Amino acid sequence: MFKKISILTAGFLLSVSVFASDVQDLIQKAENGDVVAQANLADYYHNQQDYINEFYWTEKLANQGFATSQFNLGVMYNNGLGVHQDDAKAVEWYTKSASQNFVLAQFNLGNMYRNGRGVEKDDNKAIEWWSKSAQQDFEKAQYNLAGMYLRGESVEKDLNKAFELYQKSALQGNPKAQFNLASMYANGDGVAENRIKAKEWFSKSCKNSKQDACEQYEILESQGY
Repeated sequence: MFKKISILTAGFLLSVSVFASDVQDLIQKAENGDVVAQANLADYYHNQQDYINEFYWTEKLANQGFATSQFNLGVMYNNGLGVHQDDAKAVEWYTKSASQNFVLAQFNLGNMYRNGRGVEKDDNKAIEWWSKSAQQDFEKAQYNLAGMYLRGESVEKDLNKAFELYQKSALQGNPKAQFNLASMYANGDGVAENRIKAKEWFSKSCKNSKQDACEQYEILESQGY
């Protein structure tokens, strides 16, 4: 849920290899306001598991408005990496990043509202941010949102919508979405009943290490599907 992503592999800047011999030169450039150097230092310190120095440079980048760094700073507050753990600060930085349409921040912010971490629990806000993330095709957000439509939690129950979202997530390899999609085919929920399709998706989920999908696959296999 709160995994940090590398600044340099997130599309913010081109990655370059950073060696110990480069660090002093990078520090000088970074202190003079070179954002490429700042980003490379944050990435270097992350790889060194030096979270205090990573936090220092990530915060500088975040304060300059870079959405990826704002997300990363939120993750660091969420997990207490290089800074005292603070869910409220995590929400603050996720919100800044999510407001710039950063998909992972939108997803994490939705989770914070869903779980009431650092903010009052609010399923409507969770749905709002998951929807934004899902619209950018993020499979975990699609999966979470599908569950809300399936159960009718804080939204009108809509099996067709749940099916659609599970399908989008499943096509990206989410094993839980694959299992739920298979179940919807098996039960005719939100789609015409189709045990062949159900078996197909249980198989995909099983191959992605979801044990109960393997069991359902075997049941359908024994029934001749």
